[in-house]
Amino acid sequence: MIELNPVRRLDKLVQVNITQGFDERFKEEVQDADPFFIYTHEAHADGIGVAVFGDHIQQLAKEAGRTPTIGGFVMPVAKSLVDGQQSRLLQASFHFFNFLVSRKGLKTYGFTREKDQIQFGMERTHNTSELMPIGRKLQQYYVPAVFAGGSVEAGRHDEGADPESIHGLQRLEGNDLLTLSRLVKTVNRGRKMFFVIVGLHGGFRLQSPNKSKLRRTREGLATYFGVPEKWIPHVQMEVNAGIIVPESEIAGRFGKNWIRAGKEGKKELVQEFNDYIMRYGASLIPPHARGFYAGVGVEDLAIG
Repeated sequence: MIELNPVRRLDKLVQVNITQGFDERFKEEVQDADPFFIYTHEAHADGIGVAVFGDHIQQLAKEAGRTPTIGGFVMPVAKSLVDGQQSRLLQASFHFFNFLVSRKGLKTYGFTREKDQIQFGMERTHNTSELMPIGRKLQQYYVPAVFAGGSVEAGRHDEGADPESIHGLQRLEGNDLLTLSRLVKTVNRGRKMFFVIVGLHGGFRLQSPNKSKLRRTREGLATYFGVPEKWIPHVQMEVNAGIIVPESEIAGRFGKNWIRAGKEGKKELVQEFNDYIMRYGASLIPPHARGFYAGVGVEDLAIG
């Protein structure tokens, strides 16, 4: 039977894989700490995976008896995408799917990245004000979700190559993760937090991230609209959840003042923190998609 609800049809595009013990661990942690979701990133369609997985997370929070429960998810996205500097075609696609994922509880707000400044000459003087609507959502019991690295370079492939032969994860640089962590701590008045790291893979099957082919794929559209597979093959992106890293693990490795490292300009510590988080993320996607973080497996990490 074909699902007629355009929001529920998003579920058809996503395969959610839950690692053993994840649900139980999440329900335990969420009772007295605030989650912060970090996703690997390969394609412009990845927000669909975040929104679909969000349904599962909200159900877990209810089962755990969290009070107040999770109101939804708030995500910063590239201001250059929202405003159309990257591509008018991408902008139109973003606003269409952004409306659908917002109905699932994922709210997005434009944030000017360092990459936006370099590539498009955009000013970053308004970064603080850009964080204000995110802060307001946090006050309404939304929880943060971010794309680590904020770039779809990981999902691109060389011209003429198999779409599955992607570039892989790029090294995460800069202090954006720590900046948002400080915002969460400020809004939540110092309550405990924990990171939930999730691997997204295959968003490029739904919409190509290559600059020469930014349109949604025919296979992705066929899956969404329920076109019979005998006519056009169906495809899905994968959500691989996940690894939980409590704040105590971060403090034990980086010191009790870890969250201030970005603000204090400790670039070496910031990079070490980024790499630590990204290695966890890399362990949740196929080896060929790990890029800079290749060779990483869950067994290589001290999961607390």
